[in-house]
Amino acid sequence: VVIPALSFGGARSPARQIEIREEPLPSDSGAAPDFVVEALVSTTTPYVQQQVIYTVRALFAVQVSSPRLTPVSASGDAVVKQLGDGRQISETRDGRSYEGFEMKYALFPQASGTLRLAPAVVTAEVVVGGRRSVF
Repeated sequence: VVIPALSFGGARSPARQIEIREEPLPSDSGAAPDFVVEALVSTTTPYVQQQVIYTVRALFAVQVSSPRLTPVSASGDAVVKQLGDGRQISETRDGRSYEGFEMKYALFPQASGTLRLAPAVVTAEVVVGGRRSVF
């Protein structure tokens, strides 16, 4: 997956290529992360016009306000439909409690070949000592 270049003010970051693996990589500190964003698909080898359920989850172990997810879009020939308004979720991972939300989409590839999805982008304001900080 390629993370596109970002511009902020007069600065610009380079595009970065990352590899996504099925198993999570251990963190350097061994501590559970404060934020988790994950994307799941019901199948990685669909047929043309076969429904694929694409699920995006954002989990927060710290207090946040105003979490938002950018709309999902696909390059190439595919129909993308949001399934409902999403739902609030809570779960425990590695002994740490997380609160967050989950959005589901139905994807319908209309042609053979690779289907690329735009990256899931989650924004939220982290509440620190009664003050908010955007990440």
